[in-house]
Amino acid sequence: MKFLKENWYKLMTGTAMLIFACGFFIYAVSPSYANETSEENLPSADSKDLNNVTAVASDGYLYVFNHQMDMWTWAGGFDPDKPLKRKLP
Repeated sequence: MKFLKENWYKLMTGTAMLIFACGFFIYAVSPSYANETSEENLPSADSKDLNNVTAVASDGYLYVFNHQMDMWTWAGGFDPDKPLKRKLP
């Protein structure tokens, strides 16, 4: 009991420093996220722009269509022609 009476401040400061160090390392190791564009700033495709080249990324591949309507017919299973497919890095 004499040890606690004489060294209580050392135990308190040591415990506080240990908690602070653990919190700092958890913060330092936590994952960092890239700056993502919000949904407000995403480009949108209008229904009147059906003659534009369209690219879609899926499962590590980039699919390029000559027209947006080609993409919709291929996605619906109506068009047997496959789009240009490229592996993303």
